[in-house]
Amino acid sequence: MPTLTEESVVTMASIFEALEGVLSEDERQALLTDLIDVSPEGVAPGDLITAELFNAMMSDINSLKIRVAGLEGASGAPVITGISPSGAIPIFSLLTLRGVNFDREYRNNTVRIGNTVIRSFRRGDETSLAFTVPNEFADLPATLPLTIETDGQVSNAMTVSLVENVPEQDGAFDIITLEAPSGVMSAGETIEITWQISAPVILADVLQLQLAATATDGANEAEWQANTRFSPQSPLAIAPGSIVSVTATIDVPDDARAADLRLRATRQDGEVSENPTAVEWRDGGTLEVSDPRADITFDLTGNADGVEEATIEVNGASVPGLTFTNGGQAEIQFILQDNRTGTARADYDFAVTVESNAAAWPITLGPIPASETDIPAGDPVTFSIIMNNSGGSVGDITHLRVEATQTATAIESYTSFARIPLQRV
Repeated sequence: MPTLTEESVVTMASIFEALEGVLSEDERQALLTDLIDVSPEGVAPGDLITAELFNAMMSDINSLKIRVAGLEGASGAPVITGISPSGAIPIFSLLTLRGVNFDREYRNNTVRIGNTVIRSFRRGDETSLAFTVPNEFADLPATLPLTIETDGQVSNAMTVSLVENVPEQDGAFDIITLEAPSGVMSAGETIEITWQISAPVILADVLQLQLAATATDGANEAEWQANTRFSPQSPLAIAPGSIVSVTATIDVPDDARAADLRLRATRQDGEVSENPTAVEWRDGGTLEVSDPRADITFDLTGNADGVEEATIEVNGASVPGLTFTNGGQAEIQFILQDNRTGTARADYDFAVTVESNAAAWPITLGPIPASETDIPAGDPVTFSIIMNNSGGSVGDITHLRVEATQTATAIESYTSFARIPLQRV
């Protein structure tokens, strides 16, 4: 309800003139009588009234509406006392009316929103009626009157604000590294990294592309980003179900000594996707990238005690991994997805190692099996290990390195790998 400051004044005549056509003459006279009762000295049209009296008048108007609705309800007419949800209501939303004297058989009610007639309802009784807002309104957003008719009698009018229904994105974009430079890395050089973005989503989207640089030494992330160009350029329009390759040409900053590089893709709704495995750039080091002809992911089986899947912060990036309590043990299943095409069949040898502090993270069994042969292009393969945590401090992080090396003579040899963070909790 609007209020005025104590210094505000307004003529009562102007207020009553504004109420003409809104309240009947009898209702306006009843309101005037109420206001005169509020003021000990009496108030007449043309007088100046203070904020206190104005706010009292607004309260009386609301009370008068309630009394009028009550009188209508007493005569058997339906009365709407509330609508939920409040605020802007998207098309296809479930709308619920509350009130009295609705038809007990809810199918006998008729609702009108503007010029649209609604006779299909989800549920209802004498005091409530629920229905889905139909997609029959033009020129949205719009604020429209709403009434309910029961047995030929029409209720008081309420207003609803309708807006377009904006569907929400479902699914997440998957990013893997396809190509990265080989050989010794040096500050000041120009490198190219190519990622593949898969779109298992339901809506077309537009992605803002950025180079994510974490675990930096020397140059910071902003300096890496300022020296990066994408092809195709950002923003990138992408269709559901599509696969797009994105290449970043990066002029490595002269003062760079280290950085973990990923592709960061931000959807229109603000959700962010990054490839889980970074390109670990180190000045003077050599770069190792998993071969894209196979991907390796992981899953916990039912045999897990004190071990959970979790998102772990590693060098400023959020990476899927596993947390272990002291003494925790689990069977971890790995899924190798062969990404090749064609008719040639692959053979894979598997290896799983703990990169650091291996004594605290013993692998007690596996990998099982140690190899798989005669794998058709595009097929998945599973293998597993059993491991536990037997020490270390809370917060300690290491990585589980999982490798699959293709050994069939009909195909060139390659190695695909995943690094899975393990954290003691």
